[in-house]
Amino acid sequence: FFTLYLLAGLAALSTVWSVDPATSASQAAALLALVAIVDRSSSRRWIDRSAMVADLSLVATVVNIALLSGLVAYLSDALDPTYSGRFQGYLNNPNLAAQIAALALWLSWGLFLERPTLWRLAWLLPSLATLALAESRTAIVAVAVGAAWSVLRAAPRAGGTLVLVATSLGASALAFGLRPLTAVLSRFGSTAGGDEFSGRTFIWVDAIHLIRENPLGYGWGTTPTINDDARFDFTSFHSSYLQVAIEGGVIALLLVAAVYLLLIQPMIRTHPAGIGAGLSALTISAFVIDFTESGIFGVGQPYPYLHWLAVGALLALYAGQKPDQPATGRRDRST
Repeated sequence: FFTLYLLAGLAALSTVWSVDPATSASQAAALLALVAIVDRSSSRRWIDRSAMVADLSLVATVVNIALLSGLVAYLSDALDPTYSGRFQGYLNNPNLAAQIAALALWLSWGLFLERPTLWRLAWLLPSLATLALAESRTAIVAVAVGAAWSVLRAAPRAGGTLVLVATSLGASALAFGLRPLTAVLSRFGSTAGGDEFSGRTFIWVDAIHLIRENPLGYGWGTTPTINDDARFDFTSFHSSYLQVAIEGGVIALLLVAAVYLLLIQPMIRTHPAGIGAGLSALTISAFVIDFTESGIFGVGQPYPYLHWLAVGALLALYAGQKPDQPATGRRDRST
């Protein structure tokens, strides 16, 4: 986590030149707290695999109950219509609901592989239903990439994996019908906001101009202030990587790239069984999501906590891993 501590330090330093020093200071402090919590959990408490599984089971339970409550409210017509007409449950927008569902799906899947029970298998359903009803193309692609990654890593067990996934999908189809699947598939290739990415390409062009104008960054957490500028009519840059570069500068983006490069080996070499399989798939799905969604360090929402807690758990597993046994020891702190 050394690289993430460097990023938190850079975020704090950015208050010196920030367009909103107070916001940058508070957001940098929140980032430091997130990194410290995950680092301490990964390097100390999660040395005990059973403690890690128990903690992540609690996280998965809370998230799935939140998703399930939104689904129940939706099916009982207790939710007001959303601005987009898409499902978002009790979350802020449909894309956020789908992002969280994508990560919760892989976390729940890993916990099921760790200890296969019908109860843990049932926890896949709220995530699958939310993904289908929210109609987020990014989340669907991210889950598909995670699934492909899982099958490649666990080729000998791929048959059983596919059967279980197909069973879960079939149960979701019986519960909610095929309309959500048809709706989300119809969004691929459709034009909205002037392009096939709901206007994101225009936002990304503006973001790149901002980075060129100030490669040092405008201050950590200052996206809302920047978007209040009369030049812009959007509230998000719709890319975690571009947002990091805009707020923390090109150096911050390079630090994030370094983090993911350092995660490659744990993702590949962590034992492809038990909870490690789900954590590896979650990490690569989050990497995909962050291309078109701004949430990697948005500490005012649950997504980054799910993301980085999973990364911390993956590193804890990898650290003391023996040739035929998942990790139980300390890990390399370079990430």
